[in-house]
Amino acid sequence: MRLNPVSRDAGLRWRGAIGVWIGGAILLALGTPVGAAVIQKTEVDVVVDPNDVSMTVRTRLHIVDNTGDEDLVCYFLKPARMDYLREAASGRDVPYTLENVSLPEYGLSVFTMAVGRFPEECVLELAYAYTGEVFYGYSLNPSTLDNLVLGQLTRESAYSSHLLYYPFPELGTGTGRIAITVPQGWMGVSAGILEAQEPLEGGLSRFTYDIPYASGLLVYPLAVYPYVVEETLYQERVPVSIYCTVEDVSYAREKMEHITTKVLPFLEELMGDYPWPNLRIVEVFPNQGNTGLAAKGLVMMSQALWFAAPIGDDYLTPQSIILSDEIAHQWNAYRLQLPNFLAEGVSEYTDNLFQERFVGAGILAANMANYRGAYARVVNLMNRLKSLKESGVSVEQAAANLGLSVADVSPFWPYVQWGELPITDPRVFPTLYFIKGALAIHALRAQIGDAEFFAGFKKLFTDASDEPVTLDYFRQCFETVHGGSLAAFFQLWYYGTGLPSDAPVQEPARRRMPAGPGD
Repeated sequence: MRLNPVSRDAGLRWRGAIGVWIGGAILLALGTPVGAAVIQKTEVDVVVDPNDVSMTVRTRLHIVDNTGDEDLVCYFLKPARMDYLREAASGRDVPYTLENVSLPEYGLSVFTMAVGRFPEECVLELAYAYTGEVFYGYSLNPSTLDNLVLGQLTRESAYSSHLLYYPFPELGTGTGRIAITVPQGWMGVSAGILEAQEPLEGGLSRFTYDIPYASGLLVYPLAVYPYVVEETLYQERVPVSIYCTVEDVSYAREKMEHITTKVLPFLEELMGDYPWPNLRIVEVFPNQGNTGLAAKGLVMMSQALWFAAPIGDDYLTPQSIILSDEIAHQWNAYRLQLPNFLAEGVSEYTDNLFQERFVGAGILAANMANYRGAYARVVNLMNRLKSLKESGVSVEQAAANLGLSVADVSPFWPYVQWGELPITDPRVFPTLYFIKGALAIHALRAQIGDAEFFAGFKKLFTDASDEPVTLDYFRQCFETVHGGSLAAFFQLWYYGTGLPSDAPVQEPARRRMPAGPGD
């Protein structure tokens, strides 16, 4: 499936924000499942058999607030075999349905469980299995327009960055425990704290992770391979581990130096202390395309393109950019839950701030100029496609008329009927909020000056709660340090169409603002 990438004709290739954007896009495309019951804790026991290319799973869902008048509705990667679903205390079977949804590439189903007849607090237990054919999903990488593999199970390795291998409600709620059983000599990796690593009978080993936080946009990640591990303690408080092949240890060591001397110090200066108990970087091996993912406390990078290549002194390489971008998501996607149109602008501009620091101010200015040109080209293409669509031609005819391929035109086609929209409008073509979102934050920096901008930017993250925040919260953080209204600026950039000029926006007479978020 193509998740709104930039067309080859748009003149701009996105370099980061892949994992979180696709995670958000999946949920947006599916809609949000609604149910009265809440999953307080998810426990998943996974047994991976590479020789048989299979994975057996037993999941326990700790349910609270079961009012008895709603089914529990989740999304779920349809298994090859479903053994049972039952209430743990009584052993009674739980009726359920598995209905396919409109994302065949992910193999997803709407999983509806009839929990109303059970107590307000109960534990549901389900057992099922995947094969290599079933445990697979892909999308289009918005950076390179190649296939982006979201998880796979092969004889050589297994991983999931986005595949919903256990029932998953709207946003991952509660806490987690993931136990991964693998052949001896292999490792199982997930998020959270490695609670136990133990040998088992039959030449197996089990790795158990206690995860004291909700997963957020995506399921808890999973990776299985005969890894070697590079480890260090960043500033005597954050364990950093890199899981890789024996052959790629030199790249892991270079990345560790890059992370601990440049990426983490820069991001902590910008957004406050690293927000999770540890950080893991995990090399994965998709059979096509690549993978880039930020989950809470864990970053996945495909061996090809992202991991097994040097960074050197060039901080504009894909290897440097994807590493800083995905680690930055620990703050700008997970520490702070921004609406997607705003989160992607923040993410894109954070990448640019890293380049400004380590490459120079010239690269920031050049990137902003390129963004303006790209925005104009995308809008121009959308306007041309809109006219063609209104005339009744098909997507194939429209592509031929413009001398483009169907693959180039298809991402735009569902959006062209509306044309250009404000980036706050949920119908907007997502490429536009990537571009305009970054330009808006750059313009805000020019509007209020560096000192107030960076103080407000840090305040966003250090004062945030665990609840999702709004554009109003974002604006108020900057107004608090600025001491005046920014309403006209935000109205122009976020609620209007087109790209405003670089000139400062005239605001009402400056006055001291009341206490804002966190004051």
